[in-house]
Amino acid sequence: TSLGNESLVSYIMRVNQQQSTTKQSRWLPSLCVGFAVVVVGCYLYALTADNTFTFDEWMFFTDRREFSFHALVSGHNGHLSIVPAFVYIFVFKTFGYADYEIFRLMAVFVHLAITLLAMDRIRRRHGWLIAAPIGVALALMGGGAENILWGFQIGFMGGLLFFFIAWRCYERSLETSNLTWPLLTMIAVCLSVGSAGTGIASILVMLFLTIRTSQWKRLWWVSVIPGVMYAAWYLRYAGSDSSSSAIQ
Repeated sequence: TSLGNESLVSYIMRVNQQQSTTKQSRWLPSLCVGFAVVVVGCYLYALTADNTFTFDEWMFFTDRREFSFHALVSGHNGHLSIVPAFVYIFVFKTFGYADYEIFRLMAVFVHLAITLLAMDRIRRRHGWLIAAPIGVALALMGGGAENILWGFQIGFMGGLLFFFIAWRCYERSLETSNLTWPLLTMIAVCLSVGSAGTGIASILVMLFLTIRTSQWKRLWWVSVIPGVMYAAWYLRYAGSDSSSSAIQ
């Protein structure tokens, strides 16, 4: 009886140790990624120390200082820019016009969020060994920082960010009959399109992904509704600025 009890205790200890090791191996990569994000984020933020309002931002500064329907839906260089217009007006009203730091932070945040979503997609298919170096390459894009980390590019990059979110929500939509995930997919597509002309591609990709599945009758609207909304905006407001449309 004593020997049996000792064997049982040893077995329980071994199982607990294995479970502990499994938990550590599961959380260790996430902790490393979190630490890397903080370090890289601080580095990228430091690179933008000399950035300030320039070019398109002055157009927002002068023409989009108040929340109004016209300020939100007016085209900008042919792009539907509801999301960046809302962000800029909100920041102007909340933090004033003197500091550019909030835009620097948002640019870094959006860039790193895209990097993490792309890296997570690669990790789920190919593991950390492939995802980690690609993630580092995406996070540190060399000369690309001059464009990507410009505060106004939260619109251009935001279109890509919301596309990744829409893609993930769409995958969850295929796993459940709940309406929540399809609705979130549609909202993310709308936000992608509302960020910049680059978001137009999200409509086409979601439509392609939908018609390839047997669930297209249930999910067709997640791309069609944003497409109809964009078409309505394009016909009415795409020429509301002096530049040509983004899809011409």
